[in-house]
Amino acid sequence: MAELTAVGTGRHGTSRQDLERGVVIHLVVIAVGMVVLFATALFAAAVGVDGSFLSREPQVALDGPLYAGTLSNLGALVWMLGAVMAFVGFATTSNRREQQMFLAGGTLGLVLLADDFFMLHDWVSGRSQAVEQVLILSYLLALVAIVVRFRAELGQLAVAGIGAMLVLFGVSIACDVFANDLDQIVEDGFKFLGICTWATTWTLRAHPWELRATAPAPADRVS
Repeated sequence: MAELTAVGTGRHGTSRQDLERGVVIHLVVIAVGMVVLFATALFAAAVGVDGSFLSREPQVALDGPLYAGTLSNLGALVWMLGAVMAFVGFATTSNRREQQMFLAGGTLGLVLLADDFFMLHDWVSGRSQAVEQVLILSYLLALVAIVVRFRAELGQLAVAGIGAMLVLFGVSIACDVFANDLDQIVEDGFKFLGICTWATTWTLRAHPWELRATAPAPADRVS
C-alpha cells in the first residue's frame, strides 16, 4: 500500500495525490478560461465591437440603469441553482438510475439556462419562427422523456413540481401570445416562477433526506 504524504492539518488534510489532482484541475479550468477569452476577443473583432462591450455588464456597456434586467438576472441565477443541485444529487447518490436522472436533469437545466441567458430562442425567432417552435418543442420532449423514463426515481413531489413548472411556463407563453398588451413583467413573472419551481424541485430531490429515502438495495449500488 503506497504511503501518502499528508499536507495540511485536521480532517481536511490533503494527500499528495489529491493535491496534484487539484492542481491539474485548476490548470485545466484556467486553460478553458483562456480559450473562452480568446474566443470572445475573436467574436468581438468579427462583429466589429470593442472587447469591453462583451466583457462588461450589459447595464454598463449599454449605459443603462444598474437595475435594468434585475428579474432576468435573478432568473439566470435560479436556473444555475437548479442545475447545480441536480449535479450535487448526481455526485452524492450511488444508485445508477438516480445518477442518470440527475445527470439528465442537470444537463437540461444548463441548456435551458444557456437559452434564456443568451436569448437563443429569441435570436432564432428573428430568423425563423418555425425553427424556434422546433427548438421549444425539443426542450419539452426532453423534459417529458426525463419524467417518463425516471418517474419512479423522481417521486410524486418532483413530478408534481415539474408539472407546476410547465403550467407556469404555459401561462407565460399564453400571456405572450394572447395578452401581449399586458405589462411585460406579467409574462416574465410567470416564467420566473416556473424557473423557481424547477430549481426547488431539484433542490428538494437532491437533498440528503431524499437520497436516504430512496437508497438503493446493495445489488443496485455502483461498484
